[in-house]
Order: sequence, then C-alpha cells, then structure tokens
Amino acid sequence: MLFNSFEFFLFLVPVLCAYALLNHRWQNRFLLVASYVFYGAWNWKFLGLIAFSTCLDYGCGIKLAAPDTKRRKPYLWLSLAGNLGLLATFKYFNFFAQSMQSLLGQAGVEVGIPTLAVILPVGISFYTFQTLSYTLDVHARRTEPCKNFIDFALFVSFFPQLVAGPIEKSRRFLPQIRAPRQLTVRGFDEGCTLIFWGLFKKVFVADNCALIVDQIFRGGGEPTGFQYLIGSWAFAWQIYCDFSGYTDIARGVAKLMGFDLMLNFNMPYFARNISDFWRRWHISLSTWFKEYLYIPLGGSRVSKPRLAMNLMVVFVVSGLWHGAATNFVVWGAMHGVGLVVVTLAGPHIDKFAARLPPRLWTVMAVLLTFHFATFTFAIWQTPTAGAWLDAMGAILTKFDFQTRHFGTLGKLSGYVAIPIVVQYLQKKHEDPAYLYTRLSKRAKVSFYLLLLLLLVRFGVFEGDEFIYFQF
Repeated sequence: MLFNSFEFFLFLVPVLCAYALLNHRWQNRFLLVASYVFYGAWNWKFLGLIAFSTCLDYGCGIKLAAPDTKRRKPYLWLSLAGNLGLLATFKYFNFFAQSMQSLLGQAGVEVGIPTLAVILPVGISFYTFQTLSYTLDVHARRTEPCKNFIDFALFVSFFPQLVAGPIEKSRRFLPQIRAPRQLTVRGFDEGCTLIFWGLFKKVFVADNCALIVDQIFRGGGEPTGFQYLIGSWAFAWQIYCDFSGYTDIARGVAKLMGFDLMLNFNMPYFARNISDFWRRWHISLSTWFKEYLYIPLGGSRVSKPRLAMNLMVVFVVSGLWHGAATNFVVWGAMHGVGLVVVTLAGPHIDKFAARLPPRLWTVMAVLLTFHFATFTFAIWQTPTAGAWLDAMGAILTKFDFQTRHFGTLGKLSGYVAIPIVVQYLQKKHEDPAYLYTRLSKRAKVSFYLLLLLLLVRFGVFEGDEFIYFQF
C-alpha cells in the first residue's frame, strides 16, 4: 500500500474519520489494528515478525527495570540477539554466505554454502532499530519501561512511519502515544501541506528523475561522461525527493492525528561539508548511530587514530544497514573517509576558508559537498564498485560535451527547480517548515495550484515504490 497510490487514500480517509470519533484509549487500539492492516497489505506473513519484536522487547523492557544489574544484563543481550538475529536472517545471511563462498573460491577452496530463499520484509531495518532503541534506553535508565502493551505495540508499528521512518526514539514518541492528542485546525493545515508537498516530490520530481536515471544507467550502450554526470545529478535528486517525500507524507499523516514525528531532512543539499550533510540527511538514522554506536565506541573524546576508526566503523555499518551488497559497504566507507578528512583537517580547512570572501567559500563548500554526495550515491546505480569507478572515470576522461544531451539536462532542471527554490527559501529563513509557517494564504493557494497543475500534467502515477522500502 504505497503512499502515492489511490488505495492508500481509500485506507487513510476512513481511518482518520473513525479516529476522530474515538476517545484516547480506543484511538490507540484502533491505530494498532489499522497499522497491522496497513503492513499486512504488503505481506500478511511478515506480521509475525513485528509481533515477535514487539513481544520480545516489551517483555525485556519490563525485566530491564530490575535494580540488580546482573539480572538485567541477560535481557539486554536477549533483545539484541532477537532483533539483530531477525536482520541477520532476512537481510544479511545470503550476502555473507555468498561473500564467504567467493573468498574461499579465491583461496582455491570450493565450498557450497547454502542460501535462504526468503523475501526481505518491508521496513524491517526501520522498526528493528526503533524497538532496539527502546531496550537500549531502558537499560541505560534513559527511559522508563512501558507497562501498557497496546501503547508499546503501537510505538513499534505506527503505520505512517513503519516502513521507512523516521526512526523515533521511545523517550520522544511513547509520551505522545500515552497522552491524549488534540486535533486542531493548525495541525490539519500543516498535515495537508506536508502530504501534498511530499506527494509532489515523489510523483513529479523523484519519479521523473528516475526515468532519466534508468535511461542513462540501464539504457544500454556506453554513456558519455556528460551523460553520467547528468545521471548522477538526477539520482541525487531522485533519492532526496523520494525519501524526504515519504517522510513528509508520514509526518503529515501523523499531524492529522495529533502526533509530531521528528524532522528527518533539513536542507541537506545546502550542507557546507560532509559532517554538516549528515546532520541534515536522514537525521533519525544518523542520530541513532551517533547515540547507540559512535558514543559507546568512545565518540570524539579519544585519540585521532581511534577517532578515525570510530567514524569508519559507524559509516561502514551504516552502509551495510542500507543494503546487503558490496556497493553499499563501499558507499559507507567513502562517507567514513570523508568524515575523517573533514574532522581531522578541520583547522586547515578553516584557515583556507578565512582567505576567501565568505559568500564565495559558502558557494564552493556547498557545491563540493553536494557533488561528493552525488558521486557517492551514484554507486547505488552501478552493478559493481568497478563499474562505478568506470562511470566516474568517464566524467573525467570521456566527458564528450554534446548539445544533443541538453534536452535531458533541461528536463532535469525543470523537475528540480521548485525543490531547489524551496530549499533556498528554507535556508534563507532558517525555517524547515517554511511552506506552512511563512507563506501567506494567497501565496499558499497559488503555490498549491502550481504544484497541482504540474502533478496532473507531468506526474508519474505509475512510478516505482519508495527507494528506502528496500532497506
């Protein structure tokens, strides 16, 4: 049941109407049932995995409240083993089995390692990390265990953010589930704005960019360096508008019911360095890794070699979280290297920047960061890391700047113009909520009519599912 499908709105409207008529306790029960119906529409067999994670961590959370540290520790390990075991089985078993078989083959040892014929459950990485954060927080005494099973089950399976986040921490989201929500005109306005803007980013921008990406990376023949550059730009905007579009819709639907999901994207393509980029891109995941992996490893309060190692570990694991493939691991490692360079060379970079006019340095830094993100994202579109190196090499050695490709570049510019302008205005006013806090009613109506016209005329309504569903 895709957010950009007619079926979803046939599901959402009755849910919202029934929700508005119920009291707080029944709202939570009803939303839990609706969330299981929503997820079951993908594949009802995977409902058992969510139920397993829910029961496991609810029980472990109760036991982790014990005052005796020795009695608490086994339940933390039980939660970690259960949740990570699910991920290892459904997402990583075949990847590691095939990798091991390949390594042994290169060493001259031919071994047939069995693989599992399983389908990756939609959103398993998201809800597993969400429920894991709960047991880790309870163990660290950062939050109290949830004593109401319905509330906890809803925290794990809340349908707007179930399959692609944002990944909410229990200490932020459980209080919203426990407390009565207020349905307000302002919440309705903000929710509708986010839903409409998210749909526009997905249906008009992302899915049209996807046509360009597919044409260049999978259209046959050997693209020129100029085509690879256009394709890389297109994919950078495709993945941003696809993922942030999902998040906007999820936040909008939640606001219609009185919930406030965290901001997951904050003008990432205006970041001044790769560290700044990760403070703005997929914020819920980057903060998860910072709190539950980077800081336990020692964070930044260690020697420089250890700091570099910590950053590399976090981003290699982040790459593996994104996908069970070598390309994703290499992508994570490249971002780890980028973070190490920016972190350790920061003082030297600041000295260089001080010699330039501030506005010039800002433009240079933003463009460099955007293209680092763009060229590393491109590895997701090539079958192997070697093919990615060939594509990036073509940009440098086989650019072939030809006017026949200007039509494709013009289309791409038309698709991304509005998101660029909106991000610029958000950045200028330092307000990610610019669309529903700054625009006058007349400007908002005019803007919506423009988006609607573009959607009806150029929207791709038969587009693919959201990219991050595969993670």
